[in-house]
This record gives sequence, structure tokens and C-alpha cells, in this order.
Amino acid sequence: MPQSGRPWSGYIAAFIAGAALCGAGIWLGRPARIGAASAASDQVVRAAGAVRRSVVNIESLTMRSIAGHMRPVAKQTASGIVINSAGHVMTNCHAVDGASVIRVTAPDGTQFAAHIVGADADRDLALLMAPGLRAPAAAMGDSDAIQVGQSVIAVGNPFGIGITVTLGIVSATDRRNLPLEQGRRLPRVIQTDAAMNHGSSGGALATMDGRVIGLCTAILADGPEGGPVGVGFAIPMNDLAGLTAEWIRHPPRARAPEEAPPFLGFSYSPVPPAVAAQLGAPPGRCLIVLRVWPMAPADSAKMHRGDIIVGVEGKPVLSAEHLRQAVAGKKAGETLVLTLMRGGGARETVRVRMPGP
Repeated sequence: MPQSGRPWSGYIAAFIAGAALCGAGIWLGRPARIGAASAASDQVVRAAGAVRRSVVNIESLTMRSIAGHMRPVAKQTASGIVINSAGHVMTNCHAVDGASVIRVTAPDGTQFAAHIVGADADRDLALLMAPGLRAPAAAMGDSDAIQVGQSVIAVGNPFGIGITVTLGIVSATDRRNLPLEQGRRLPRVIQTDAAMNHGSSGGALATMDGRVIGLCTAILADGPEGGPVGVGFAIPMNDLAGLTAEWIRHPPRARAPEEAPPFLGFSYSPVPPAVAAQLGAPPGRCLIVLRVWPMAPADSAKMHRGDIIVGVEGKPVLSAEHLRQAVAGKKAGETLVLTLMRGGGARETVRVRMPGP
């Protein structure tokens, strides 16, 4: 009996050994496939990490004079690419055209006022300057060296939700005369199926080594109100680099003051003497803030609805006209000092910076 058990133990041992070898064969094969996929995924992760840190959110507010008061008429979001350590940002002209206020949000969430250095509607290119911005500059690639079928990523700010990365391929390298709105055409673009949406304008199209080869600019949509259909376009970086370098060396002449009048970005009204007395404010010499528009200089200065303005430039405010004249006397980039009364009668000083260089 003991001997009759030996063959069974041998069979069992052989079965276990065979199963182990088969299992080893199975599991030795799988890591190769997983490893290949992992390597490709890691490449995307590295490229996304390199490009994301150099792509910023852009918000712009357009103001117009209505009945003698500056009022917001349009607000939009877009993307931009940091191109040097001085704070220059490349974006699309259509994303900031006519903007009175531009705000750039860096990848770490810090915000900076920006102004337009140069713009070219025919190339749909604008160069911004955001003083204080210290995000790393994007690494630029050779857009003439890309090939159809090459993997790329698009990095931008679709719908204003924050920096987003999508993956695709180069669908075509040399599309010509792309029609845009208002009868304009772009002379040359790269086509990609990497997803882009509204707000992606000004974002980066980059290779798998993290080098930017295009400025995202337009999509084809399924009808006027439809969504994207997997056809996006980017302006080749080689077509833009020379112009931005020229603008940095020799900034175009700034717009005339009458084209971009300074404004505070809030509405106000005189406080009736009886109400002023109840608030402890100087009767007949104070104004109440009725509304503050987001992104406006007053918003950046932390002004709020209900603030009582009692002083301008260190002197008592005499009337609404007094304040209007003080604003009109400021140039772009200068600061207006206001004295405010807030809850409890405490007085605070705020400094409102006019948009511009």
C-alpha cells in the first residue's frame, strides 16, 4: 500500500509542477503586453506633466461706454501658453480681441492682470504680458517635422473648467486657407482629432516628448449649436515664433487712450444725507457701491457691494462727478486710491489699478 501511493504522489507533484509552468508561461506573457501599454501611458503622463505647467487660463472682460458709464458687454474664457520667464503668454487673437480687462490664472491658481502686447487677426495670434507670472516657459518643437498619424496631446481650458489634457493623433499637417468667422481664413493649420472645445482656444498642441508644435485655434462643429466632431485645428508654431519674437523686441504702439478708457468696474450712487447720517458717513460727501463686476479692477482691489466711498486720492469725495474726474485723469497702469467705510464704520484704503501696461 505504501508503494501504491507513490505513483499518485508523483502524478500530483507532476501536475502541480506542470500547472505552475503553464501558469508561469501565462503570467510571463501578460506583463509584456501590460508593460507596453504602461510605457505608452507613462509617455503621455510625462508629456502632459511637462506641458500643463506652461498652460494658463485666460479670462477677458469687454467693457463699453453706455449712457456715459462703462458697462460689461462680453466675457469669455480661453487658454494661453507661457513662452518665457518674463511673463509673456501666447494665445488667439479672437480670445482677447477688444478686451478691456484680461486676467491670467497660472497652474498653481495665482492670478495676474495682463495686457495685450501685440495682436494679428489674420494669423489669429495675440501676445499678452502678465507682470509677475512665473510659470515655466513651454518647450517648443519643430512643427514642420511632425507626421500624419503621430500621437499628440491638446492642453487647454475647455468651457473654463480648468486645464484639461486630451490625446489624439495628427490627422493632417498642412491644411490651407481654413475659413473662419467674418470671412477670414487661416493660411495654414495642423488638423488633429485630439478633443478641443470652446475655451481650448490658445491652448497647446504638443508631441509626446512634451514639445509644443501648435496653438489650438478652431474646431469643426455639428451645426451652429452643435458639439465638436473630432476635427480640431492648431496653427503651426513655426509660423508664429518669428512674429512673437518681433513683438517682444519691438512692442507695437499701444492703443490710444480714447480707444481703451480707464474704468473702475463698479457702479455707484450718492448716499442721501439722512441715510449717510445714520451710517455715520459725511452727509452729502459719500457714495455707495451698488455693484462690482467680476474681473474688473475694483473686484481685484476687493471692493464690495455696499462699500461707502468717503475719500479719493486722500481727499474727501465731494460728489459722483468728483470721482468720475479722478478716474478720467488716470492712465492705464496707474493706481487710484479710495477710502471706504465698511461695517462698524471702520475706514479702509484700497488701491484700484487701471488695466494696461
